[in-house]
Amino acid sequence: MQRRYVKLKNNILKFHTEYNYSLKEELKNLGCKWNGSEVCWEYSLKNKSNYEGILNLINSYNIRPYDEQTENTLTNMKNELRKREYLYKLSSATEPTIDIEIKTPKGLKLYDYQKVGIQYIQEIGGKALIADEMGLGKTIQALTYLYNHPELRPVLIICPASLKINWKREIKKWTEEESLIISTNTKISKDFNYYIINYDILSKKLKELKEMGFKTLILDEAHYIKNKKAKRTKAVLELSQQIQSSSVIALTGTPVLNKPVELFNILVALGKIKENKFWDYANLYCDPKEIYIGNGRYITLVDGASNLDQLNAFLRSRTMIRRLKKDVLNQLPPKRRIKINIDIENRKEYEDIENRFIEWYISKGGIIDSKAELLQKIEALRKIALEGKLKQTIEFIINTYENEKKVVVFAHHRHSIEQIYDELRKLDYNLTKIIGGMKVEEKQNAIDRFNNSEEGIILISVRAGGEGINLQSAKVGIFVEMDWTPAMLLQAEDRLHRIGQNKTVDIYYIIAENTVEEHIFKIVQEKAELTKEILDTANNESEGFEILKEMANIYSLPAPKLVKKKRAGRKKGLSKISLDTIIRLVSVLSEDEEVSNKELAERLGVSPPSVIDIRKNLKSMGELNILIEENSKIRLSKNWRSNIIKFIERMTKI
Repeated sequence: MQRRYVKLKNNILKFHTEYNYSLKEELKNLGCKWNGSEVCWEYSLKNKSNYEGILNLINSYNIRPYDEQTENTLTNMKNELRKREYLYKLSSATEPTIDIEIKTPKGLKLYDYQKVGIQYIQEIGGKALIADEMGLGKTIQALTYLYNHPELRPVLIICPASLKINWKREIKKWTEEESLIISTNTKISKDFNYYIINYDILSKKLKELKEMGFKTLILDEAHYIKNKKAKRTKAVLELSQQIQSSSVIALTGTPVLNKPVELFNILVALGKIKENKFWDYANLYCDPKEIYIGNGRYITLVDGASNLDQLNAFLRSRTMIRRLKKDVLNQLPPKRRIKINIDIENRKEYEDIENRFIEWYISKGGIIDSKAELLQKIEALRKIALEGKLKQTIEFIINTYENEKKVVVFAHHRHSIEQIYDELRKLDYNLTKIIGGMKVEEKQNAIDRFNNSEEGIILISVRAGGEGINLQSAKVGIFVEMDWTPAMLLQAEDRLHRIGQNKTVDIYYIIAENTVEEHIFKIVQEKAELTKEILDTANNESEGFEILKEMANIYSLPAPKLVKKKRAGRKKGLSKISLDTIIRLVSVLSEDEEVSNKELAERLGVSPPSVIDIRKNLKSMGELNILIEENSKIRLSKNWRSNIIKFIERMTKI
């Protein structure tokens, strides 16, 4: 047998062998090229994807290394393969495979699977794609890794606008450091270790950012850079080229293997593939198809998928860790409430309304003699806060849908649901809604359509939901607005969650930061900690007053006092029912006149006999039926609530 050997030269393995047809075909299939001048086959070591095949071929055909340098190279290739196999297994692990010391701020603990994520980032050299399913704490894993590696600062976090405040809070919590949120007008200084910017303005600030000397780049919701022609993608890739010698961490819960073409730019940012290798990547993984478009022209479509097992192996052994909730159920609570803070876009308008509210309060000397008037003014603040957060809230809903594919969205007001529905309808989503006034059959059809679909968004009024609605096919609920009553919120949450079910449900509350919504959230959450028995029987008439106490404390104003007016000649049946309860009853009946007395009593937190009494007396006044019949006019009127208040005050002689 003639001598066969392989020799290393300039990072190329040169195979010198006699002619052998089978060997020749295997070398060609492994990407080797024939060098006629040196009469050998050549394999570039830059092509790491076929290391295993090359080593197997050398062993099968008894090809010996030419010298010690070549032998060492082959040994390094074997070690590389062992590490890949190790990383592949680690990429889906839920418990650490080795004892690893991970520091966290005092009082904070990681789940075991999160420790694995940090272990993986370290093993991969700081250039990782954390692709855990939504809700498993990708943010926490990235920040804890950086907390343990102070040499990798300063850090730039790029994320959707709706998540900037959440990042700021998580940075403070998990790294104990302040951070700078960058907006269009922000002058960027070098006084921080963490900087946060949204994708939309990245290209405008690119020049300043490149001068900052960042050592780590975090791409949250990394699928935002899937379009290579977009300005934000170009800006991200330019920044990543500058940072690649250090650390780049991409985060996305979106199933990345569905469309391999959308993954390419992320891999470029991570330094795992060259930007000019797109067609090599597309031909291997994107199932390209040539389409004739007329006039002798063709285009190539690359939105397909091929060789997914090979792509999955490549990703998991080189850069990606991904775990699903079902894999870590034993580590997670059955239901989690997550607060997402959003900075409103109409801050000046909100502050003007808030200042007028404070002036009104001061003029009253802290003495409140009309809860109805108080609730009106708080509702005005809530409305402005909602308007200011709506755009970013819709962005959050879309991001959540892209990750989870089935989402339940709750709102308190009908107009909120209609606004969100109109915006989402512009997208190609399976979209449905449940609002007051719908017949029972219509509601059930909407529920069935959502539950029987693999993907979809359902928008639902917190109060119109009622009992008996099962939305457990979804794992994520989003509250755009909060109801006044904790029992109503818990009941809405339970549309998705049942004790004993084999999944974790995440409930997100979207809160406009530094607005009345934060006060409402604090008060309602405190009440939600009470036992179920208390919640079921609580009289929830004092929410507005409690919010006022909270705001008075924040602004160092005199503590409020509630003074009840003397009531004369009140009609029988209304003496024990508060004005606010009557207002809410009329509001509910305007949405759903057929609601039962039992359900109505549960919604309002009063006894069924009281509901029967008030319903009977109000109907006997005659005008209630007109209010309900002209529901559309009421809802379109800005003053519908005050009109109801005036009507009830007149009829009950308050």
